This record gives sequence, C-alpha cells and structure tokens, in this order.
Amino acid sequence: MNPKEEMMKKVGRTVSIYMAFAMSACLSVVGVVTGNIGNILSGQAKPMQLVISILFSFVVSLIISLIIGFIVPIGKVSQSATK
Repeated sequence: MNPKEEMMKKVGRTVSIYMAFAMSACLSVVGVVTGNIGNILSGQAKPMQLVISILFSFVVSLIISLIIGFIVPIGKVSQSATK
C-alpha cells in the first residue's frame, strides 16, 4: 500500500471517529430534551437526572456510531454513490 492510500485510510478513520462523537452528542442532547420537554418547562425536571440521561444516551449512541462507522467505511459508501 502506498503512503497516499495509508494517509487516506487514516483520514477516513479520523472522520468516522469525529462524526461519531458529533452525532452522538447532538442526538443525546436533542433526544433527552425532547423526551422531557414537558417536565423541563413545568419545572419538574431534576437536573441531575437529565445529566445522567444525556451521558448514558451519549455513551450508547457513541458505541453504536463507532461500530457502524467501522463496519461501513466511508470509502465504500462514496464509491457506491459515484457508480
């Protein structure tokens, strides 16, 4: 494998990791907030419970995103899209 291909694989892995973190952060916050919007607006939401829910959701979503990101590499997706 030439150096350019190795660098592209490294960039692909890095993009997959950053994308997993970004998507997980957004999905966990949006999911918990929309699921508890009534409690938040009425003042019945417990802040610590919301934080724990967001962190748990983030970890689960991150694990799933990383698994999907490494099972379905970006190169295969972009090659299929250009055909």
